[in-house]
Amino acid sequence: MQADDPVLLQPPPSSPQSNLGSGTSDGDRCDNCQAHHPGDERAGVDYDVLNHHHARDCHHHSPSPSYLSTISLPKLKKQCTSTEDELGLEEDNSEVMPGTPKLTGQGHHAKYSKNPKGSQPVKSLTASFFPPLWNKLFDLAKAQMQFYVALEEPAPQHEVAIQGQCSEILFEVLAHYEEKNLEVKAGYYPWYKLDMAKLTHTFHSEIKKAAIQIIPAQYQLFPPPSATTEADHHRAIKIRAEEILKGGAYLLGEVDAQGKTSNFAHDALKYVCLAVYYSNSVKSLCQFAKFQQYVPYKVLLLVAAIIHEVLCIYKMHGFIPKESKLSSEALDSAFNTMVPKLEAVLSHAYHGPKLNAMLEEWANLSMMGYTPIGHPVAAQDSNHFDIILD
Repeated sequence: MQADDPVLLQPPPSSPQSNLGSGTSDGDRCDNCQAHHPGDERAGVDYDVLNHHHARDCHHHSPSPSYLSTISLPKLKKQCTSTEDELGLEEDNSEVMPGTPKLTGQGHHAKYSKNPKGSQPVKSLTASFFPPLWNKLFDLAKAQMQFYVALEEPAPQHEVAIQGQCSEILFEVLAHYEEKNLEVKAGYYPWYKLDMAKLTHTFHSEIKKAAIQIIPAQYQLFPPPSATTEADHHRAIKIRAEEILKGGAYLLGEVDAQGKTSNFAHDALKYVCLAVYYSNSVKSLCQFAKFQQYVPYKVLLLVAAIIHEVLCIYKMHGFIPKESKLSSEALDSAFNTMVPKLEAVLSHAYHGPKLNAMLEEWANLSMMGYTPIGHPVAAQDSNHFDIILD
């Protein structure tokens, strides 16, 4: 009991006949206790009813109902409103509860869930966990990470990127916010630094998402009318995907006016590039000068590599399973395989200038307000990356 707590009233003194504390034997106590009966308690006095009753009567009879009716019991609901200090709770600022932000607002403690009863707790890995101003910061960090991937390292390892470049870019963006006196809600960094870094690691998934939306229409990846069952649909799409991959047909555009092949010029590459890098999103890379004159070569190769991997998934399954993921190793292999192919095109007297003019045209089109339309890795066939220098 704390010193400042109110002291409970002691039981009233026993009557002269009472042997409480007299040191008499148990037999004498029982004989004397028979002289006292329930009902002689003093009304209106609060004390421990049972202890007082048992002290005066060693037989466990019920206390007098007339006395019990005079006692006012405490209201438990008022006790539940006690402060954390009264309840003996202490806030531990050194430990952040999982799934709960460290709050800095008045009168709040990061101890209790904000989720309605029965609802799923918000995971810290999702953008909805963070306030709107933080999500704006994440968009800028994502754009910086897209820029790094497009021009420096097209297929970084997931864990290495999160601990390394993603975390560095996040810190740089925070420093930029501080320099510009831009505010975000306190209490999230650095406690959720790793989760924030993971939110910036979306570059491949965004390209894959755009590719999945664009590929079926651009490559006519649909089953024929004769395919009536789901198995027939999948089988037909597998065959079609294999045909597109063979000979690198998915990379080739329309034959030009001179009757010559257009390498790395398929409309699917164009639409995915514009949808990811030249949209009106705040994450768009057209805000950077290096993207405003022409589509960078590495961007073209990365998009082509991801389209290749998506087509390989179609070839394997006949559809895109929900659990399918892009392999960094497979992307890196496809990207590196296409590098000498692109260099051969660029060094060609006819096809080199033609490709450069096309990449400039794509960038100019986007800068004028273009709106884009909306498992184990299988062994790659070398003819998936063929070019034609006719």
